[in-house]
This record gives sequence, C-alpha cells and structure tokens, in this order.
Amino acid sequence: MELAPSKKFIKRISIIFGALIIIFVASFFVNKKETVTFPENSGLSVGKLKKATVEDLISKDSDQDGISDWEENLWGTDPNNKVSNSSGVSDKEYIDNKKKALQIQ
Repeated sequence: MELAPSKKFIKRISIIFGALIIIFVASFFVNKKETVTFPENSGLSVGKLKKATVEDLISKDSDQDGISDWEENLWGTDPNNKVSNSSGVSDKEYIDNKKKALQIQ
C-alpha cells in the first residue's frame, strides 16, 4: 500500500513555498541598486560623490555665475558657461528675466 501525502500537508507546503517566493521577489526589489551616471564634464565621480554632501551637490556652481548647476539645468542653460545663449545675456540675467516673466521670486 502506497502512502500519499494528505491534503493538509500539501496545503502547508504550498503556503510555505508561496511565502518563500514572495520574500525572494520582495528582497530583489528592496535590494535593487540604482546606477548613477555623470556627464564627463561634470567633475563628479563615484569617489568624489561618496564624500560629497547633499548641500555640496545642491549648491554646486560650476561656472561661478551665481546660479546653481541644478537650477541652470532646470532653465535649460549650460552650468559650465556663464553665457549659454547666443544673445550674449548672462545666464543669471536670463533666468532672472524668466522668473520675472513667470512672476516667480
């Protein structure tokens, strides 16, 4: 006579197996590492990034024009050039004019 596993046993094994699959999938998404790439002329590297603080990244002004790099990217100007457009207007003046036109202070 052959002994077959009971329905209760199969149900428990199925629940345990399902829980293990859920834990595995969840850990995959939680431990997923993001890759960050920097433009070649940004001056940032992984070694420098580890030592940089959030304040350093936010306040970085590559061209020293008084506008931080993140804001220059927001307005479409070049963070490595004080005068990005062909009109000869400085990035600071250009952005200030855009803010006034949009009534942003």
